Amino acid sequence: MLSIEQNIKVWSAYDWNIGEGAEWSLPWGGVEQQWLATIYPRIYSFIPCGSILEIAVGYGRWGHFLSKYCEKYYGVDIVDSCVDTCKKKFPDGEFFVNDGKSLSMIKSNSIDFCFSYESLLHIEIDDLESYIQEILRVLKPDGIAFINHSNLKDVKKSLIKDNHFWRAKSVSAKEVRKLIEKYNGKVLVQEAISSSDILLDAISVFHKSDKIKSGSKSIIQNKNYQNEWDFGSDVISKYSLNSVKNTNLKKIKDICFENY
Repeated sequence: MLSIEQNIKVWSAYDWNIGEGAEWSLPWGGVEQQWLATIYPRIYSFIPCGSILEIAVGYGRWGHFLSKYCEKYYGVDIVDSCVDTCKKKFPDGEFFVNDGKSLSMIKSNSIDFCFSYESLLHIEIDDLESYIQEILRVLKPDGIAFINHSNLKDVKKSLIKDNHFWRAKSVSAKEVRKLIEKYNGKVLVQEAISSSDILLDAISVFHKSDKIKSGSKSIIQNKNYQNEWDFGSDVISKYSLNSVKNTNLKKIKDICFENY
C-alpha cells in the first residue's frame, strides 16, 4: 500500500484530463447514474443541511451534487491541482490542501455532514485513525459522517490477488468501528460492499450524538453491489434526457487503470 507521500506523488501526476474523475463512474454509465443508484439512496436522510465537508474532493465529481444540498460546501484534498480546480468550479465553497490525515483548517463542531467516497480506500489504519478523530471533532453535535474505506483486512488471504487497486491492507469495517468508538463516536450503520464475492470495500456512517438512535453491531454484507451498477447504467440511463454515450469507454477505462 502507498504512503501518503506516495499517494500525493501518484495523484499529482495523474492525468485528470482523462475525465476529471468521471472515468471511475463508468460501470454505472456515468457520474449522475452512480449518484442516483448508489450514493444518494444512502445519504438522502442526511441532506440537505447547513454545511458539508468532503474529504478528497478530486476534480469535483461529487461536488456538483453536494454543493446543491448545503449552504456551505467545504473540501480538502492532498493534491494542489484538485483544490485549485474545485475553487474555480465552486466559487462559493472553501477548499484546502491538507496532509492526508488532518482537518486543522476546519473549525470544531461546524460540519453537519462529512462525506468521502472512493478515496479513503487507499489509506492505512494509522492515517484513517487520525481522520476519524478529526471528523468527530469537526462534526456538529448532531452531525453525520459517511466514509467509504477499505475492508481488505477482513478478506481471506487466499482470495487476495495482486494489490486490488491499492486497497489498504490494515483496514476493515471492524477496525474502523473500534476507532470510532475509541474516540467516543457512535456507528449508525456499516456495509461491506464489492462487485464480486470479495467484500473488498466498506461504508461506515457514524456520529457523536446521544440523541440519534444506535445502529446495529452487525455489518451489512452486500454482495449484490454490482446490481447497482446495472441499475445505474441500464435503467436510469433509459429515463435520462442527458445520458452519456461514449463509444470509447473501454479505452478510457484502460487508460485510467494503467495508473494502478
